[in-house]
Amino acid sequence: MKILYTTDLHGSTRNYTLIRKKAQFHQVDMIINGSDMLPKMEPVCFKQQKFIKFLQKQYWPPMENDGIHYLCTLGNDDLRIHDQLFDEACDGFDFIHNIAGRRIEIEGYEFIGFNLVPDYPFGLKDRCRMDTRETRFPNLQSKACISTPEGWNWLEDWPAYANTLPTIEDELQALVKPRDIKKTVYVIHCPPAGLQLDICEDFDRPGSQAIYDFLLENRPLISLHGHLHESYRLTGRWRNKIKDTWVVQPGQFGINVSYVIINMDTMEMTKYGSLSYPELKQCK
Repeated sequence: MKILYTTDLHGSTRNYTLIRKKAQFHQVDMIINGSDMLPKMEPVCFKQQKFIKFLQKQYWPPMENDGIHYLCTLGNDDLRIHDQLFDEACDGFDFIHNIAGRRIEIEGYEFIGFNLVPDYPFGLKDRCRMDTRETRFPNLQSKACISTPEGWNWLEDWPAYANTLPTIEDELQALVKPRDIKKTVYVIHCPPAGLQLDICEDFDRPGSQAIYDFLLENRPLISLHGHLHESYRLTGRWRNKIKDTWVVQPGQFGINVSYVIINMDTMEMTKYGSLSYPELKQCK
């Protein structure tokens, strides 16, 4: 089985179209979209609803007709109030699968999605959690809020509210369990800490220690990540290992859409898309 993995397309119809063309070119059996699927521009609620309809009416039907599985989850920039609409859109197809918090088995491999992220300095907190109970809260760049059907719920005391929620560590322990961990692929939006896959432009490293510990303890076949667009651009590293688990984070930036082709039979992986700074220096 051959997989195309991409992430953080943020409603770019150009990049979505390119990914579909790349999938046809590489003759893949499956596309995995690793979260932050919808546009961020205002009016964000309307734009995201409209984009889900675009996926449902225009983007997914050709893949359904071709028998290409499409696995996906909404991400931290995708409003939680659209979860039901997104679910209903996916449920209308046999080959389109929302795997957020769910397990699906295809051709002997198990795929499990997880789209919650550790707390960050941005306002939207729909899918944010403390990484562990010892987590320190970052300084907010804007007032914290969560989306509701009635509009924004502005949080006067985000730390107090966050302390009432399960942590990332808690949520991972409660996640659906695979039957065979050695044939399991996790799609976890935030990258783990400590693997040079979580470096921001300001060299902050907001990767999750809870996710690292979870992967170290469970040791799945592969874990796919995204969330931090620029990490690969800065380091030139798009994959690493925790023991025998491949951890993949291709990033997403520039004019060339980033994606990884994974051959599940041979475990060969090739990244396509934008060059990193180290690679650009070598070209000079």
